[in-house]
Amino acid sequence: MKKTALFSLLVAALMLLPLFFVQAAPAITYLQFGQYPTTQDGRMEPILWKVLQNDAEGVLLLSEFVLDAKAVQDSGRYNGYEYSTLKTWLEADFVAKAFSAGEQALIKQDQGAFAVRLPSVEELRVKDGGFFDAEGVRARPTDYAIAQGVQKYPSGDASYWTSNRASSQPTGQRRVLDKGSFGYAIATYATIGVRPMIVLAQGALQEAAGTGEMQNPFVVSLPEAITAPQETADAGAVNTDEDTATEDSAAAEAAQQAQAAPLLTEGFPELTADGFLKPGEAPYVFKDEENGVWRYASQTLRIVITRQQDVEAKLRWFESQVFFKDGERFQMYPNDPGNRHKMKQMEKIADQHNLVFAVNGDYYIYRVNRRNATKTAVAIGRVARNFKLLYDTNVSPNRTSHPNLDVMALYPDGTMSVHGANEKTTEQLLAMGAMDVLAFGPMLIRDGVINEKGVANFGVTQQPRAGLGMVRKGHFIHLMMESRTSKSKGANTTWMAERFKLLGCDTAFNLDGGQTAVVIFMGEQLNEIGKYDNKTNSRLQNEVMGIGQR
Repeated sequence: MKKTALFSLLVAALMLLPLFFVQAAPAITYLQFGQYPTTQDGRMEPILWKVLQNDAEGVLLLSEFVLDAKAVQDSGRYNGYEYSTLKTWLEADFVAKAFSAGEQALIKQDQGAFAVRLPSVEELRVKDGGFFDAEGVRARPTDYAIAQGVQKYPSGDASYWTSNRASSQPTGQRRVLDKGSFGYAIATYATIGVRPMIVLAQGALQEAAGTGEMQNPFVVSLPEAITAPQETADAGAVNTDEDTATEDSAAAEAAQQAQAAPLLTEGFPELTADGFLKPGEAPYVFKDEENGVWRYASQTLRIVITRQQDVEAKLRWFESQVFFKDGERFQMYPNDPGNRHKMKQMEKIADQHNLVFAVNGDYYIYRVNRRNATKTAVAIGRVARNFKLLYDTNVSPNRTSHPNLDVMALYPDGTMSVHGANEKTTEQLLAMGAMDVLAFGPMLIRDGVINEKGVANFGVTQQPRAGLGMVRKGHFIHLMMESRTSKSKGANTTWMAERFKLLGCDTAFNLDGGQTAVVIFMGEQLNEIGKYDNKTNSRLQNEVMGIGQR
């Protein structure tokens, strides 16, 4: 009898399960609410939201897409998201831009502030009580967010901020990485995405139109907004054709300047439309080692250096965004022009040339010294300095040892090119106008395409790395990956190539790494050198690569 009764109860429970699930299933999936720049040229389009919750507490929404790219903290000391510049921006500027007066009336407020914020890890990740598994956490960026420089992975995902402060790094903020994983970045890093979360008032969706599907999202019925009376024009003030044409021209010019404005201008004093200081202003220098941010601006040069860290992957690296014009360029600076074998600390070489920004080059002198010492046919590759041919040696097509001696050429117009080891001679590159020719490699990206064969065969281990990339004329990026330390295990050239590609480079080249790799700003080395051969200092060099005069 007991078994029969138990069986009957189980059958009854199973019969009730479908009803339970039908009742528990959410009625709303997607909502269209507000608008924000979506296309590359900034055209406003409706924002699509996931409806996560609709109860007595209100309607909780999460943007389907990553909408923008912003630093959590533009500058200064970081005290957490609650006191951040991004929180202020979301509650004020974002709301004003994205929502009409009627839409703003539907957004809940807390102590006078709109309920617009970043999602927390606990709200996102199901194991922490959130709404999504790893697949659901993933989000793609809009074309506008990509244009703002958001970090986009080869999978199509974008990295975006959460509201959680990093526990292992006081200046860091938790973020979503590729494929729904979590990590963190320094809060001042301006290329992490913004995926807003908002709360609407209870009952906001009661009269919504649509089916709630992604293709036919709900659209709310807006309350009537009180509009301010329009000022009537003075009867004596008449707009002439000339006035109208002038206004239209000014508006078009302002729009063109806004579209062409360089990225990463946050944290600087007021800049010109093309992103540099106004004439007559003294150079701007900002150093914040604690938060890992360094900035410089003059009338012809602007630099943003950020120290990045991924604790879960155990990586720490420096990204340097360099914008320049009017004769500024990357070039090689020798320790002693009359004696190319004379070596010195790179900081001192940078200091003697008063360089704003300096990094290492190809360490060609090591191959020269080794050839002279061993009296063997050590390959040196294609090397030129200051328009002068130094070496023009062929490289075996069967070479398997790193580096493969691919070639990078720097030009006086502020551009660069990359080539295979034997594609062009040094003489040919000089004839093309090259000022400096470096041999190391592999080349990482050419014409927007990653050199898959090169990175698969050269520089495959995790080591300290350095490389230079070009987004376009006047915009270079330098990467320096630390290694052999407790904070960073290093990267291979595949990582370097993918990172350069992610940052928008169509051309990129791998320079000497290891103990040679350095980043020097205003005469000070920023990166930490790992232990190698019982040494923790950078190698002595006969030159540095640099840009800008202090």
